Amino acid sequence: MTIAAQRRGITLTSRSRPLKPEDFHRFEYIICMDEKNADDVQIAADYWSAKHPIPADLRSRVKMMTTFCKKFKRDAVPDPYFGGSKGFEIVLDLLQDSCEGLLSYIERER
Repeated sequence: MTIAAQRRGITLTSRSRPLKPEDFHRFEYIICMDEKNADDVQIAADYWSAKHPIPADLRSRVKMMTTFCKKFKRDAVPDPYFGGSKGFEIVLDLLQDSCEGLLSYIERER
């Protein structure tokens, strides 16, 4: 992914990390790449709710990344490792499109 991104002039500066209970309060949006991610977020919220307050509006703040796509019609961002080098290009196309759409969405909300 790093090499594919660099070819587009994109520098990847971070890595994913596990979700934490405080993330539900820290972040306004919880963006998921696929349905399994979204299910895992809900499972984590249900598990942590015994010890941590979980926002009542959590379900409405969990969004699929591809919801914000303007050019592509996909239900999820696929795992690039199963598509060879072309898989990384497809994922970058989807993420570029959806990031532009997400920015527009945030600007409209504000």
